[in-house]
Amino acid sequence: MNIGAAASASGVSAKMIRYYEEIGLMTPTTRRANGYRDYGSREIHELRFIGRARALGFSMDEIAALTSLWRDRRRPSREVRSIAAAHLSALETRAAEIQSMIRALQRLVHACHGDERPEWELAAGRLTHAVAHTPHVFEPKAEFAMDWYYPVLTGALQGDAAEERIDAWWDTFVMEGLGVRCVSTGPWVTAAETAECALALDALGRRERAVDLLTWAQALRRPDGSYWTGLVYPDEETFPFRERTTYTAAAVVLAVDALSDTTPASGMFRGEGLPAGLDLSVPYPAAAERAYGPAGMRAPF
Repeated sequence: MNIGAAASASGVSAKMIRYYEEIGLMTPTTRRANGYRDYGSREIHELRFIGRARALGFSMDEIAALTSLWRDRRRPSREVRSIAAAHLSALETRAAEIQSMIRALQRLVHACHGDERPEWELAAGRLTHAVAHTPHVFEPKAEFAMDWYYPVLTGALQGDAAEERIDAWWDTFVMEGLGVRCVSTGPWVTAAETAECALALDALGRRERAVDLLTWAQALRRPDGSYWTGLVYPDEETFPFRERTTYTAAAVVLAVDALSDTTPASGMFRGEGLPAGLDLSVPYPAAAERAYGPAGMRAPF
């Protein structure tokens, strides 16, 4: 039979049959008058054997050794047994690993009832509460721009409190027409801080101002699309020297996505599609009090 018929009879594709022939794994014993290979019952049995061995995970070297031994009628059975036993041990090990994974997943399914607030959400609520209402518990880093806009970017501060924070420190960190300083102590504008601050403004609904910031950041863009980490004004010297980082590029990509509404994740920092956290409308959320007791008895941080 021709290669197409052999493929149908053995369950091995014609492409794989040719590959097995190229690597010397099998060779038809006869050819037709027109020069085409002729596949008989022996070749079909070999192809089926190879296919089953591949499905069981035997390597090509192991299959070559087994088929060589199979063709050799004087083969010592101990060699076949040795190869098969080694692979059996590997399969048993893999089966044990799979069983262990199944047990772990079963425990996870049993633990997740799906009808209770998970502990991570409570932890996130407590941290958010601390950022919004007890900032003194953190090490002061008021000279860093991130310390200024991150509480807004992360949603810890919202509404009037967020508006007041942005306005109070705007002149300290924003260099009009240039971008956001990384630190308040010098005229070092960075693309990442500028893009992240644009995300915070977008979360507040100040999209036009956010677009302004992102537009200013284009001064740090290189012809290949990358961005300098930062520029020191008025000399416009790069700092760190000629540095371009992936985190800078990532911040710009996130800001562009948010302001262009390009992907389903574009509203992430606006809280779109995210579960509501604990109620922060009062200094100590009622949900946290139910979980941890009155504020006077146990601090929420």
